[in-house]
Amino acid sequence: MTLPVDAPLLYTPRQAAELLGLATSTLSKMRLRGDGPAFLKLGASVRYPVAAVEAYVAAVPVRRSTAEYPTRTAFPRGSRRPPRLARAGVPA
Repeated sequence: MTLPVDAPLLYTPRQAAELLGLATSTLSKMRLRGDGPAFLKLGASVRYPVAAVEAYVAAVPVRRSTAEYPTRTAFPRGSRRPPRLARAGVPA
């Protein structure tokens, strides 16, 4: 793929989020969790290399049905949160 001469080499978070169809806050959370596209910190600014955004899109699996999504582990019936894990010296 050949980019035009005036094409950017780095995207701002807003540009990357728009290209990915995400909110900028979602992209920020993905950055914190480490499951989003690779990014650079230039001083206080965050930038996404064009190649990293393209690689991220290429790595996302294509699904034809919602049934193909991985299942989540269910919490115990009637519970809104996972069961507490016993810690040393702390009653459950």
